[in-house]
Amino acid sequence: MVLFASQVTCIAADPATQPAEPMPHIQVDARRKQVRVECEAVRADYGLEFFACATDTNEYESVLRTAAKPSLIHAALLIIGLVPGEPAKYDRDTNVSTPAHGPLVKLTCEYQSNGKTVNVPAHKLMANASDNKESAPLEWLFCGSKLMEDHTYAADGTGSIVSVLTSELSVITMKDPGHHGLEDRPYKANSEAMPPPDTRVWLVIEPAAAPVSQPAIQPTSQPASK
Repeated sequence: MVLFASQVTCIAADPATQPAEPMPHIQVDARRKQVRVECEAVRADYGLEFFACATDTNEYESVLRTAAKPSLIHAALLIIGLVPGEPAKYDRDTNVSTPAHGPLVKLTCEYQSNGKTVNVPAHKLMANASDNKESAPLEWLFCGSKLMEDHTYAADGTGSIVSVLTSELSVITMKDPGHHGLEDRPYKANSEAMPPPDTRVWLVIEPAAAPVSQPAIQPTSQPASK
């Protein structure tokens, strides 16, 4: 799939400039290096596999849903200068799993509550399944979804946008989730922090500062679940 910058709403340096070819549900501010994806809050009633998924897919195990096309979210991240890494891979012949890698991104949720704008880091809308406490800060990677044999962007078919489990299908995934099976879901939606279902939430994606020292990526013998 070829991804064109013109397919995404691009906000110029002059905020008064109107985009020539708007793309619904996605805004790009190239000057600020910021991508905004229009989403809705959902009340997941199951352990999380995703933080954000496409509408009418896995909403029962996600915090947010969006009508934005995953491949165009990928294109928007290219516009702000991010270069995707690679999703997690599993080689069945050698039984070796390689974790996802790519540039770190910062995820923030913005919504209106009682007439005020609320901005919260994505992890605050997640809770530990073990003790119901708010999740600790998390790191997210722009790895990009894999391409299928017919060269289609996998996430467009699965709706996988931001994953909290090991996945080769999502546009963005959690760094080193430390768990591989779908039966192991350490996070759930944080009911105490979540806005009401159907609330419009902007998922704001920006480059994140890299840690001072990053360990080299090492293959492991534990297979990815997807």
